[in-house]
Order: sequence, then structure tokens, then C-alpha cells
Amino acid sequence: MNKFGSMGEWNYENSTTFYKSYCGNVNGSAGEFFPPERKKTKISLFSSDVCRTLDLNYKEEIEVDGINGFRFWGDDKMLQNDTACPDNWCFCPSGECAPNGAIDVSTCK
Repeated sequence: MNKFGSMGEWNYENSTTFYKSYCGNVNGSAGEFFPPERKKTKISLFSSDVCRTLDLNYKEEIEVDGINGFRFWGDDKMLQNDTACPDNWCFCPSGECAPNGAIDVSTCK
């Protein structure tokens, strides 16, 4: 059950050729389902629209129509370039990163 809703492959591959190194790994969920007993840390979604995994950080506990849940959100760190977050160097397919808040999907689309 701990892998329920998790993606292992996209187009029959466990990584993409659009981004170098770990940035091309296919992981997380497609967004419809998540494993049970979520922790208050983050969730990861693989988006085929941008050909990469996006991390959403925990924000708060909420209640909607009497059902308790956790709210996760894409904060300003999600789309930082390599200047603001050196670990994101491999999301710069042309060798030059897009400005913070933007994604270069030219190799993907």
C-alpha cells in the first residue's frame, strides 16, 4: 500500500531524456492518488505538461465539508533556478536557466 498511486514509469521509462541527471527521474504521483497515511512534509507530482516532478510542500491542516485533510502548495522554491537553488542546475536544458518562477520546456515540448 505504501506505493499506491506512485508513478514508476512514464512512456515505459523511469526517467526522461529532457533533463540531465536526477532532474529527469520519473517519481511521485500523477496527482490522482497518494499512498495512505501522508506525512506533513511534501508530496511529489510528475507533470507530463512540464516533463518533470514538482514538489508541493505541506502548508496546513484543513477541514472541508467535515473531512480533515492536509493542504500542500507550490511555494516560491518550487520553480527556483540554479542561482537561487544550486540543486536545480539540471533543469536548465539549454545550459542557461530560465528566470525564477519560469520553466524552460523547450526540450520537452
